[in-house]
Formats: sequence, C-alpha cells, structure tokens
Amino acid sequence: MTSDASLDRLARAVRAVQDSLPSTTVTDEAAARAAEALEQAAAVLQPFRVSVTPSTEWSVLGMNRGVRSLSPVLVDGDWGEMRMQAQVTFTDFFHGANGAAHGGTIPLLFDEIFGRMSTSDGVLRRAASLTVDFRSVTLLNVEHTIEAHLDRTEGRKSWLVGTLRHGDVVTAEASSLWITLRPGAL
Repeated sequence: MTSDASLDRLARAVRAVQDSLPSTTVTDEAAARAAEALEQAAAVLQPFRVSVTPSTEWSVLGMNRGVRSLSPVLVDGDWGEMRMQAQVTFTDFFHGANGAAHGGTIPLLFDEIFGRMSTSDGVLRRAASLTVDFRSVTLLNVEHTIEAHLDRTEGRKSWLVGTLRHGDVVTAEASSLWITLRPGAL
C-alpha cells in the first residue's frame, strides 16, 4: 500500500509539471528531455494501475485517495458530513486568459467537492445536474475560500450548494442535484 506521503510527493511533482506548461518558452531539446522523463514515469506507474470499469459494488470509492491532478489543491480542509470548507489557489495550470482561472476549472472544482461530499454520509449518490454562476473573476495565484453544504433532501434527491470567494467577493456560486442510488445501481 502506498503511503500518503509518497502519493502527495507524486501529486506535487505532477502539478509542478502542469504549472510549468502554460508559462514556458521551452526549447525543443528541453521539451524532448521532459517528455522522455514523463514517458519513463508513466511506464513506472503502469503496472500499478487499477481498473475503473463500471461496477455496482463501489469498492473503489476511495481508491484514488484524493489524487486528482486536474483539480486545484484544497488546503486546510474542514470536512464534515455533507459540508466542507477549504482554501484553494488556482495556479498557472488553470490559466484561462488575462490572469484569470479558466471558466471550465471552476465547475470541475465544484463537481469534485460535491462528489466527495455526496458520499460523506455513507450513502451512494450520482450527480444529476450542476449549475455554476460566475459572479466575479477568479484570479490566479491568490487564495480563495470554497464552502459547500447540503441544502435540502427530498426522497432520493439531495441538493448541494457552494460558494467560491476571494475575501468578501463571491467569484462563483454552484448548486448540484444528486440522486441516491438504488441497490445494485452503477
């Protein structure tokens, strides 16, 4: 079993590469060397891959242990049953234009948060919808606060809501509908 420290180091290395790509003027030689190193890293990891084919047993629920390098890193997270608060910084990897986070990365962040929250009470759910309203520019390389919680439940439907803030400025709000799965559902 891999230690959390080893996975964290690997994730930091991947993120360092990702953050370097949008703002580099790399030479052909340096690009070739970096590509070779990444190809070697992929070959080292290949034998340890776990299948993520559809399954009704949900035994792989915690398999990735939070290592998703497409989402920004959450820091100082306070997680509870169907609620959370954390700090997040959109690094250069998430650059859209003019020093702002790419608009697609913000729904990705909310989906990641809501997905983790949706099973925090031990109930299996799937997303049915996600709506994100952009309120202000989400700047790169500054700390934001993300908060989310369960808004309400009606039968098998659960609505999760959240906000992304920079100081007192709300940069985005999101709401999402999650459906409790019936036994044996994917």
